[in-house]
Amino acid sequence: MQTIDEHFAGRIRGATPDDVDFTLESTPLDVESVPASSQVVTVNDTVYRDDIAAVIDHVATVSAADAPAPLSFSSLNPEVLTVNSASGVVSWVQNGQAGVLAKLPLLTKRIDVFVQRTGGGTVRTFLSRVPGSMAAYLDSVRADRTEGVTPDTAARNIYLARNYAAQTCTLNPDCVLADVDMSPYSILNSWNQSNGRGGGTLVSPRHLIAADHYAPLSVGHTALFASHTGQVYARTVSAKQKVGTTDLRVCLLDSDLPSDIKFAKVLPDNWAAKIPTSRIPCFFSNQFKQVFVGYVNITTGNWSISGMQNGTQIPEPWYSQVVDGDSGSPAFFIIDDEMVLIGPAHFYGPAGSATASMNADVNAVMTALGGGYQLTVADLSEFPSYA
Repeated sequence: MQTIDEHFAGRIRGATPDDVDFTLESTPLDVESVPASSQVVTVNDTVYRDDIAAVIDHVATVSAADAPAPLSFSSLNPEVLTVNSASGVVSWVQNGQAGVLAKLPLLTKRIDVFVQRTGGGTVRTFLSRVPGSMAAYLDSVRADRTEGVTPDTAARNIYLARNYAAQTCTLNPDCVLADVDMSPYSILNSWNQSNGRGGGTLVSPRHLIAADHYAPLSVGHTALFASHTGQVYARTVSAKQKVGTTDLRVCLLDSDLPSDIKFAKVLPDNWAAKIPTSRIPCFFSNQFKQVFVGYVNITTGNWSISGMQNGTQIPEPWYSQVVDGDSGSPAFFIIDDEMVLIGPAHFYGPAGSATASMNADVNAVMTALGGGYQLTVADLSEFPSYA
């Protein structure tokens, strides 16, 4: 009758004194159980390449070079590993340690083997937007205007000159957005007549949206607006109200602006179904009325912009940080050559409160202030939904 003392002796011995000892060894072995692969996948409006690493089983081969006869191998814990009875090659079942027995007719020994599976991770690389999607359209808008163009002041500046006292301005024909009517965006205001601090964006002929934390556009302050042909109009803020707990401020002007001053549209309530992913190309501006490009992530009531192109870590040459004084300047999409407001900038980021999913709240404030207008939503029906 044989006795087992696996923990201390690590072997099973027969009682016969003629048995022959042998040395049991475990040699590490790496086995590629699943080869590396790549595949192209489409997630909503974005096409990616998934590079999947090989799956490696870190196992072992159990052997005894000095065994007097062929050994027979078996696993004490087949839920962790199995072993080929003849070759001693171990196979992974789950990560862990288990005992392997090596048997001769009169002698059995044990060795513990640790097995582990690694790899199989996926690296996802952005390839493109799905043709026909809103994201693809917005990326083409960005590319058409900025690719191959040096991001210097000659191409960034919306205006060549602005004069508050004379109420004049000169549009820059070399601006990358020269073909876009930027009249919804105020050019100067009475709080600081020499620059564009404290800007706001018209969302109706009589209402504009600014950053609530920044005071310049308040009751009694006058803002200047310039038509696409350079005609300048002045309007004074007659009332204002914050939108809930956001950083959105709606200002009511003392009278309607004429029809050659446009107002920005806003995203409809179903915007998330149209642009379900992040890093969507957009434009934004600053206190100096310059044009920048970033990749926006919009959530309910908020937005933030990355300076890295699409789903990559490639810096966008047209990007710039927002600095003190830029608050209230708009982030916006260009759809059908019109401004679609995302929201006014905060002093950090670029980031700020978004009108997205806040249309009802903004409309309620516009009603409370008077003026007879509500927001106008952009028509996104040409783009597919990914709800």
